[in-house]
Amino acid sequence: MYRETDLMNCLFGLAGWRQNQNPDFETLPPSLIATASGLYYQDAHPLITVENMDQVLKNYSAWNYPPYEEAGEYAIGDKVRYATDGKVYEAIAAIPDAPAILNQDDWTEVKYFSQALEAITRASINKVASAVFTKKKLDGVTKSIFENVQLFDGLGDLLNKEVKQSRFVGLQISLNLSVILRPSSGG
Repeated sequence: MYRETDLMNCLFGLAGWRQNQNPDFETLPPSLIATASGLYYQDAHPLITVENMDQVLKNYSAWNYPPYEEAGEYAIGDKVRYATDGKVYEAIAAIPDAPAILNQDDWTEVKYFSQALEAITRASINKVASAVFTKKKLDGVTKSIFENVQLFDGLGDLLNKEVKQSRFVGLQISLNLSVILRPSSGG
């Protein structure tokens, strides 16, 4: 058994995303562009680009965050939408009495695209790890139909042959397998 979060944290950053050069798109944080192996996700296929990923993930208006309130109290990690610029901010410090204007020392802007891209990356790491561990487990508990069985040890001599004289000389094995598939009884 493995702990998913530990595995994701260890493998996250093994491959990275190339920084987008288009100024119309969000700049990716260092955690997403870091690559310990020198491999990049965009190299896997020409359609995997930051622009395409942004278009696939762009449904930011559906993410409902409460509006920022001057009279509110906020704990570390609370997220709010600031009405002035429409952006979402996360509290990085406890705020007992919120001021009229967001204090940049207490808040950091939440990057929608980077969050979604990180979530997809972590989910893909988990999916690959799960497939690998499942295959390893199945390979360890199942046996092949054809075992590697050695019938004799040594070399035969082509010149020294036994002549059949109504006695047992050898064994010929013919393999005829039939597979019958039946639907499972489980539902």
